[in-house]
Amino acid sequence: MKILIGCVKTKKEGRLKAVDKYNSPLFKKELEYAKKICNNVNDIYILSAKYGLIELDKIIDDYNLTLNNFSEKEKKKWAVSVIIQSRKYNFKKDEEIIFLCGNNYSKYLKMYFTNYKDPTQNLSLGNTLKWYNEKLKRWIKMKALVLNSGGVDSTTCVGLAVEKYGKENVITASLYYGQKHDKELECARKVAEYYGVKHIEDDISNVMRYAGDVCSLIKGSKEEIIDKSYKEQIEENGEGRVGTYVPFRNGLLLSLAAAYADSLFPGEEVKIYYGAHADDAAGQAYADCSPEFAEAMNKAINIGTYGKISVERPLINMNKASVVKTGLKIKVPYELTWSCYHGGKKACGKCGTCIDRINAFKENGVEDPIEYENK
Repeated sequence: MKILIGCVKTKKEGRLKAVDKYNSPLFKKELEYAKKICNNVNDIYILSAKYGLIELDKIIDDYNLTLNNFSEKEKKKWAVSVIIQSRKYNFKKDEEIIFLCGNNYSKYLKMYFTNYKDPTQNLSLGNTLKWYNEKLKRWIKMKALVLNSGGVDSTTCVGLAVEKYGKENVITASLYYGQKHDKELECARKVAEYYGVKHIEDDISNVMRYAGDVCSLIKGSKEEIIDKSYKEQIEENGEGRVGTYVPFRNGLLLSLAAAYADSLFPGEEVKIYYGAHADDAAGQAYADCSPEFAEAMNKAINIGTYGKISVERPLINMNKASVVKTGLKIKVPYELTWSCYHGGKKACGKCGTCIDRINAFKENGVEDPIEYENK
């Protein structure tokens, strides 16, 4: 899904990010609504009369153009340029497009993007603002419970949930399942404190007391943690389960999260966030991170909670670099997180999750804010 917001005449002066440039009440409502319905802020774009299709954080200069003064021929030419730009951003012709803009901006684009929604089409300005206000009221009541391991992915989920629902409506939960160190639990507490959200922590290690026989992450396991990237492990051993797969961990954690949510927010709509992403599911390394698994758990939990609770998986189609990109945009405190499978004072820099993390920050052109023994 991609969301396209129309630019407006009212703008702040100066060279600014596009998201900060436009200053009308309508634009602010459109942006707020877009962030509520979209799991990935990178999928929200602005339609600009001057610049065409632009990302929220693109720096733009002052301009006074609007499509209102364009001839039909000029509008068609503008739409063609936007379609060309959309291909650079990997838009697919048949993917869902949500237009949050006037007809001048969407008219000719709808001839190309056929799978679209235009929720405020034909509404007056006053009724459009009223429509957004009514829709946004729903999120004021919504709650979120985020499974936070203290790592990059789950902490990004905390940031997304707080931004969408407000810290007063978010709870984080961390579970000790017998892993060899508790560094990640310590980090999860710090993240909760940073965001000012309630945090719960439980020990479920007894349930995993046999897992050490098959998983190298569990305390007492005779298996050594392999200090290689997941790509190298798959190339050497083929696709399938890796030695750091914890038996049905995500299924267990999501089930417990549903029980927590149903107890802590009785009768309310709740979203359970978990940070599975595409790199984890690649090569079937972690089967409980796949889209199929997530959807199956979502259906089961939703049925079992009378339609009140569902599983939100905002990162499920992102690679690790995209996760970091998303988090950087909303200022996630990655300096507080821990990803390493080893529990030293510094991250090892050699295990699979360290390698993936280091590369993800490099791809975004920024330095990973935590310290490493080897990097």
